[in-house]
Amino acid sequence: MKTGTELHKMHTVAHPAPRPRDVVGRPLVCRLNDRQPARSRSGPAQEPGPPRGPNLDRVWPQRIPSSGVVGLELVASEIVKLPDVDTRQYGPGERLGGDTPERLKRLHVYIRDGAVGLRLAAGRSTPALLEVFGPGRLLSPWLWEAKPGLEMERRYATALAPTTTLELPADVFERQVAAHPPLALSLASLNAYGCAMSLDRLAMLALRDPLRRVAHTLLSLLERLSAAPGSAPGARLEVGQELIAAFASLSRQTTNRQLRRLARAGMTASKRGAVDVRDLAALRGVAAGRRPLGR
Repeated sequence: MKTGTELHKMHTVAHPAPRPRDVVGRPLVCRLNDRQPARSRSGPAQEPGPPRGPNLDRVWPQRIPSSGVVGLELVASEIVKLPDVDTRQYGPGERLGGDTPERLKRLHVYIRDGAVGLRLAAGRSTPALLEVFGPGRLLSPWLWEAKPGLEMERRYATALAPTTTLELPADVFERQVAAHPPLALSLASLNAYGCAMSLDRLAMLALRDPLRRVAHTLLSLLERLSAAPGSAPGARLEVGQELIAAFASLSRQTTNRQLRRLARAGMTASKRGAVDVRDLAALRGVAAGRRPLGR
């Protein structure tokens, strides 16, 4: 019969340290809460409370705590010290990479401020909006790789507002990540946070109620474009209705009708190229389906 120490050794598996490319190149953090709630001997385990952010129902993934401003500044401060880093300014509508977008396949692009929209052109007149990235997001080279069987699709990114990026060669950045564990930890946290937001949007697109879609879109864009992940979102969303409609995957006409309903309820006020959110709590209630509005 084996002793307890021997059994422990048999069931102990050494896990290799993550490679830098696993952190900055292809973040695979999609199951954001693998911990199971502890079972109580006196009864069933209590259900965890809802996560923060613009949630719809109780199906949203648990958020990994983000390092916020500290994490952003650590990443930015480490990037600017590296050789060959290039600081670029983009105006609204300008494509990242300029006239040579192929070079993005060899770069990591860190968004210092502003906003970037990832779009897909695949034989359609209006490119689809895949995602919106705000301050602190890192666009990796793999983002531009063509998938097998989808060689005809073409992804590109455009600035949605005046945007500043820090761009540097992939190999230079990955060596720095491997040599700087705090930087790797901050990147892993920011990547996990971005993955959680993408999962939120996928669940939002499954909703049939256009009002809930628009309400959730406003909250999601506020969160994406805030100065730091996890911080309280601002009250003004500096985007037009066209972007809101594209993010919600709705027509401009449908989006406009839902925005008018929210405005009549006193939750928002639409202006030229912007939406003011006046009641975040009420807007979250609409997004979660807890607060119906009249037509």
